[in-house]
Amino acid sequence: GAVFRDRTAKIELTWRSDHTLAASEYFEVRLRYSEDGTNNEIIIPSRVQRPTWFVDSALFGQASQRTERAYYWSVRVVRRVVGDDGAERYVPVGTLSAERTFYWR
Repeated sequence: GAVFRDRTAKIELTWRSDHTLAASEYFEVRLRYSEDGTNNEIIIPSRVQRPTWFVDSALFGQASQRTERAYYWSVRVVRRVVGDDGAERYVPVGTLSAERTFYWR
């Protein structure tokens, strides 16, 4: 429910986890917002191995004014898997955390 103002705000999302990450595991941050009545879910492409992530300032102003510029976020643990073809994919290891909200105006 925190409120941040201005594009230059440094928004750091932090969480706790009882899970000890293996070398191939990451925290995946999922950020969701509504844009002009349309739900857009953005899955952050970079995974982190620390329980903290800074929101990219390019997302400032993306959320609809109708929602008071609300952004919703959750985290889950994923495992990096490399297929026979060499393609990388990330497989969920656990469920999504409870969703949290912040406002960026």
